[in-house]
Formats: sequence, C-alpha cells, structure tokens
Amino acid sequence: MDWKKLFAPQILGRGYDYYLKGRVNNLEISDDQISSTVIGENVYKVNIYLDNNKIKDMECNCPYAKRGYNCKHMAAVLFHYSKGPMKEDNYNDIRKYLDEVDDHTIKDYLAQILLNDSRLQNNFYILTGYYEKHISIKPYIERFNEVFEHYSSYDDQIQDYYMPEFVEETEFTVDDAFKLIEYKHYDEAFSFIKYIYEKIYAIIFRDDTDFFIYDELLEYLEKIIEVADEDLKDSIFTWAIQELDDARDEAEDFLCDIVFNNFYEDEYLYRKAEFLKQKVATFPPALNRFHSDFLYYLKWTITYIHILEECHVSIDEIEKFCRTYWDIKKIRDEFLHYCKELKAYDHLLPLLDECMNLEKDDKLSLIEYSDMKKEIFLSQSNKEAYKKELYDLITKYTAGDIRYYKELKNQYSPEEWIDIREDIFLDLHDYSGIAHLYAEEKLYERLIKVIKDSEDFSLINEYASILQKNYHDEVMNIYEDTLNRMAYLVRGRDRYVELIEQLERLKTLDHSEDTVMRIIASWKQMYKNRKAMMEELNKFSMR
Repeated sequence: MDWKKLFAPQILGRGYDYYLKGRVNNLEISDDQISSTVIGENVYKVNIYLDNNKIKDMECNCPYAKRGYNCKHMAAVLFHYSKGPMKEDNYNDIRKYLDEVDDHTIKDYLAQILLNDSRLQNNFYILTGYYEKHISIKPYIERFNEVFEHYSSYDDQIQDYYMPEFVEETEFTVDDAFKLIEYKHYDEAFSFIKYIYEKIYAIIFRDDTDFFIYDELLEYLEKIIEVADEDLKDSIFTWAIQELDDARDEAEDFLCDIVFNNFYEDEYLYRKAEFLKQKVATFPPALNRFHSDFLYYLKWTITYIHILEECHVSIDEIEKFCRTYWDIKKIRDEFLHYCKELKAYDHLLPLLDECMNLEKDDKLSLIEYSDMKKEIFLSQSNKEAYKKELYDLITKYTAGDIRYYKELKNQYSPEEWIDIREDIFLDLHDYSGIAHLYAEEKLYERLIKVIKDSEDFSLINEYASILQKNYHDEVMNIYEDTLNRMAYLVRGRDRYVELIEQLERLKTLDHSEDTVMRIIASWKQMYKNRKAMMEELNKFSMR
C-alpha cells in the first residue's frame, strides 16, 4: 500500500513523530477499514477505508482534516498500521544488555542525548515526573525563538520557500508545549500562546495553507479556556478582544474564533456586544456595496446582530438597528430568520411582504419569502391563507414546481381539485414546464401537444417511455420531425454526434426500428455531401 504520497512532506513528518511518541491508540483493523484514536491537543478519531488493500477514503475530526486535507493523525495511524509495534524480544534484548552496563555510562550517555534534543528531554521529564514541580515556559520560548531565527530574514520575515518548514517546526513546538496544560500550568500555557501569536502576527504570509498554524494555536487556547479559572478566563477574553480591535485577515479569524465561539456567559456576551457596538459605530452610516471594505463591514454588522440576539435584546431594538442598513438584503434576511426562530409571526408576516416588494425582481428571494409565509400560515392553521400562498408559489414564483403542486393538491378532494388545477393550467398556459403537471395528472393528450409545440428534445426524451404505449405514432412523429429539423439546421461533427445520440435514444423505444431506418435513409440521401455526418451515421449503423 503506497500511501505516503497522499501526504505533504511536513504532514508526513509530523505523523511519523506522533507514531514514534506512541500517540496512536486503540487500533482496530478489518478487511475494509482501519480505525484508531490519536492523542494530540485533543483525542481525535481516525477512520481509513480500504478497497482491496488500497485506501479509498480517510477521515479525521481534527480541524485540518475538516478543511479537506489529509492530516498528521491519519499519517500516524498509517505508520502504526504499516510498521506495527516494536517486537518484544528486541526490547528484552536491549534491557538485558543495559543491565550489564554500569549506571555512570548510561547516565552520561543519556545526559548527552537529552542535552542535544529538547523534545526527547521533555519526554524524559514527563516519564520521570520532573515537570510536576519544575515545568517552565522558558524552554518552549527558547525553542520557538530558535526556529524563528533559523527561518527568518533580517527584517523578521520568512520567505515563501521556508514557510512549510517554519510552520512544521512551530507546530512541533506547540505540540510539545501541551505539557504545560497537562501539568496544569495554565497561566504559563496562555503566556506561551500570546508570545507565538505576537511573533507570527508580524509575518507576511502569502500562502493560505500556512495559516493552519492558527488552527494549532486555537486548539491549544480553547483547551486552556475549558479548564481555566475565572481570573485566567477573563484575562484570555480581555487579551483576545483587545487584539481583535486592530487585527485583519487570518489573525482576525483566529481571534474571532476565540471570542465568539467561546465565552457564552452573560458577562462576556455583554462585553462582546459593547465591543461590537463601538466597532460598528466607526463604519460609514450607509454601507456601499462597491466599497472595498464592504464585506468587512457586513461581516461585523451581522456579527453584532447575532450578539444582540444572544443578549436577548428586544426585537424592536434589533429591528431599529437593522433598519439602518435595510437596503442590504443579508441584513434584512438575518432579521427575518431571527423573527422566524422566535416564532414572532405577527412581526414577521408584514416584513415578508415588505421584503417581497423590495426583491420583486429576484425570483429566488420571492420563492424563499413566499415559502416562509406558507409555513407560517400552516403553523397557524390558517388554511385559506396557506392554500393561497401555495397557489401563488405555483403560478407566480416557481412556474409549476411539482412539489408545491402536490402539496396544494393534497388540500382538496378529487372533485374539488379538478377546478383548482384548471385554474392553475390557465395561469401557466404559456409555460412549457406545464408538461410536468400534465404528466402528474395523466393528461397525456395535453402533454403530447405541449411536447410537439415546444420542439424540445428534453421533453420528448423524458416522457416518451410513458407515452409510447398509447401514443406510439405521435411519439415517433415528434422524434422524426424534430430530428429532421435539427439535421437541416446543424453543422459540425460535434452537432452530428448529438444527432446520433438522439437516434440512440429513439432506438431504445419499442417498435422504433422503422422510424430510425427511415430517418437514416432520408439523411443519407439529403446530406450525402456532409462527410462528417455520413461518417457518424455509418458508425451508428454498424452498432
């Protein structure tokens, strides 16, 4: 199984490091699946699906994999699967030999190894319990500074070709620093994250994939937030929201994740609301869609609306704020959906009518708003209004959508429905899509007429199989007339291939052989000078 090419080199290296550290647990193997858990900042579940011993698909619930990338946790599991555990007899041989070596030699050799490899040193300290009393942020800061200085230039920037290695080494350092959390040194862990953030924030990143370093920092920080006391939690929130005031791009996204996807207590909600109120107050009074920062303004404005909703601000006050930007559809829609969530239907219905008037030229919006009205009327048991909205959806906004048609049909008895459907047909008489409704009602003579008038191959192809039994001659005539008309008009081999494909479809219908042969004979006579067409016809005849 050649699986290593499925991973970026730096991801493969990190997966191998995880494997060597023994972070792969609970490995389960079957003919078609490998499953395991991998211990990182959190415990991640990895599933690898096989087909004839080849990888068909892989999944992991870490943020990196959720973005569609193959992650280090998958690689770690595959290393474990491929290489298996160390053989017990090798381990016993090594232990037996060490028993013969004097303690001074072993300690001296081990000290040299640990001195030159900070990662192994940290692991040894964990094994011996050293960290429980002596853990410090200092070695992690020093390690990160070494990495930064190694890859950065004189202006503290990192060139594109060094970026993958820099990100990989930084993530290794963050992984190792997870020990600060393991041993409950939460303040030091937070200080470490702040230090790294401040250093990388100044770097000009040019490759979006390098921002996965922020994912690592986010996981680390959210783990601290889960276990922090109130003072530390407040410090994290205060730091993040202060940094957020000036941050942009990926750093801003990182801080937004911290602030708005955590800290759900009331005191923090109100502080978020105050922060956003002040931020939005700096925006132009009218958001110009063509302004270079329009999407930036819109994102923060909608975020503010969300926080107002979470703070349970009155619906009237939220509407008042939204009305400031009422010309922007996304703002209106945000408020409409909030009213729907609250089931504030008396408030919502007139707003929907207002928005339908504002979006009268936007068919998709009209369908969305009308559908919302329909569902409200249904929930209120307002049957007449519900049926009227369904009728409008069918005849005004969707032009015969079969789902709405069937929904409306279910509201009437068979006898009542006949008159209703005829009214619908009358309103849709110029709409070729009415064919779907005729087919639903088994009004095949009307269906035949629509197909014939439309000169649309898609319609005859769709309904030929249900019409051929009782309307065989009509179906054959429609195919023949339409194909002959197309043959007269089209030029070029690609178009001739399309004609032959239609002949192939016709050939699959019962008792169509005479029609097919007649069409072929006619074309060979009329278009014998079209070389490409004759070649395609000959291919068809030989099949």
